[in-house]
Amino acid sequence: MTASPKPGSLYVLVGPGGVGKNTLMRYALTYLDNLSQLATATTRPMRPGEQHNRERLFLSLEQFQDMIRHNELIEHQEVTPGLFYGVPRQSVDVMIEAGVDLIADIEVFGAMILRREYPQNAVLIFVAPPSIDSLAVRMRERGTDETLIADRMERAQIEMTYAPVCQSLIVNDDLDAAARELCGLIQSRRDHALSPRLRFQPEFEARVTLIHNDAVLRPSPDHHLRERVRSGELPSASALRLLARIPSLQRDAGRLTVDARPDAPSASAVEIAYQAEPPLYRLIYHFQYQLDTPIEAPDGWTWLTGAYTDTLR
Repeated sequence: MTASPKPGSLYVLVGPGGVGKNTLMRYALTYLDNLSQLATATTRPMRPGEQHNRERLFLSLEQFQDMIRHNELIEHQEVTPGLFYGVPRQSVDVMIEAGVDLIADIEVFGAMILRREYPQNAVLIFVAPPSIDSLAVRMRERGTDETLIADRMERAQIEMTYAPVCQSLIVNDDLDAAARELCGLIQSRRDHALSPRLRFQPEFEARVTLIHNDAVLRPSPDHHLRERVRSGELPSASALRLLARIPSLQRDAGRLTVDARPDAPSASAVEIAYQAEPPLYRLIYHFQYQLDTPIEAPDGWTWLTGAYTDTLR
């Protein structure tokens, strides 16, 4: 009896638009055997050099909606107004069962669904930029429309909050180095080896700021209420822990208007602290909450009047 092939893995590159996920994917497809690109479905126009049913299934909106009606997509998202992406169920099932490794560039919400659907096969790798501004620069170099750039930059703030829940993070500051890291991660999983050490071991931190009118509540003028984001959790969970530390804050009293809802993955702002030598990559997630009425400052805390504009410094 012929043994069944070892189930394939699904390597999902996650990260904001313009970070270089597709370029890194092409490197991996070139240098690694038994690795195929997962052809996702999309309603966007085909780009030069692409082929239908290779990089993607290029569909009309009517065809895409027909796949939705027949439950042929594992997940689908409207990434920007009128632009849809989705993952065909059959494309994943057939290849994984045949023992073929797949690699794909999937937006963050779809990636979470894929990990839920394929918990033993899906490997989420976050591709991070050296700075937020570098995303806009790369998109302009590709000739992306300014309106689309603005939409993607706004979306990037949400996408960056998913970095802590991915298994690995690669900083695409040097394309060759980032490509080697990606190939090393895939080969390591195939060899059942320990995960290779990446150039940057990321640090994740959540900061919470409470605001009433033009006053900010802080532990001291030069310090924020901060919490290290635990491995595998969204930063919003860290923000909830921070709020729970303030005894005088009664969240059920209706005095808190949430600018960045703690039950959602979004943050008021995402800050990147990066340096190549010595290696440092820290993502700082800022959550701002507006108090309808002020609360008593806990011991050691103070209300700083006129400090609103300094909350993200």
